[in-house]
Amino acid sequence: MNGKEYYAEPHLWIGRLSRSMTLALADLRNDRPRVAQKHLQDTIREFLRSAVPSEGLKADLRGDLRRR
Repeated sequence: MNGKEYYAEPHLWIGRLSRSMTLALADLRNDRPRVAQKHLQDTIREFLRSAVPSEGLKADLRGDLRRR
């Protein structure tokens, strides 16, 4: 990964996480909580595999995924 990609990745995740939350809210409004949960969990899993989060944040998010 070159320096340019490294700095672009956090901005990518801001957009991806915002979009995921928007889709989840729309699903909740349409009475589809399981679909909303899947949108959010899938995005969090992808985020955890990326180079952006710190180890502390990764641990917290993994714990949140296990608690559901």
